[in-house]
Amino acid sequence: MDVPQPSAFPLTFNNPALFPFGGPPALMAQAPSPVSPKGVAVVSANGIYPDIHNFHTPYTEQFSLGTETLLARNWHLDLGYVGSLGRRLYRLADLNQAYAPTAFEPGPLSPGLSALAVQGFGVHVVQSSSISSYNSLQASVTKQLSYGLQLLAAYTYSHSLDEYSGDPTGTSDVTVVPGNQVTLNNYASSDFDRRNRVVSAAFTIYPE
Repeated sequence: MDVPQPSAFPLTFNNPALFPFGGPPALMAQAPSPVSPKGVAVVSANGIYPDIHNFHTPYTEQFSLGTETLLARNWHLDLGYVGSLGRRLYRLADLNQAYAPTAFEPGPLSPGLSALAVQGFGVHVVQSSSISSYNSLQASVTKQLSYGLQLLAAYTYSHSLDEYSGDPTGTSDVTVVPGNQVTLNNYASSDFDRRNRVVSAAFTIYPE
């Protein structure tokens, strides 16, 4: 079966050089066989393929800096910075994003997911080219009471950014907000970003 080269994407079914039988579904010529005596093969509408020519091992760098001090009798303050950087992370890119059909579309490509009639189906490639970052300021105050009882109050302000949040359900980035899949300029707050987190607790330590 004569599969189009990657340079042929995005595909349109009105191109007789690629799809002489039209579509969707994509019908392409192949050698006649008992399964297809007429020499016509139905090509799957979607697929996920690795970018084997430029694929790397993802890695993250984590760093932190903290200090602890005694504010007053039995009052402890902890301050810390925690951050991380992710590089060469996996993400999906849509090779078959449609061209913008009307003048009011932002940019040359349509916000639709592919050139196929059924949105959500297309040819996706797995790349190791995504990045991420996380920065947080963490503070906690602990009060020691009698009989081993302690009170804790903690606050975290953080910001997580990435280009692909990696939603395993497939409802993130490519499928909901595909953006421009040519430049892949999707660096923004993560889907799971939570700026503020407050925790309070009371616990006791029993003597052994």
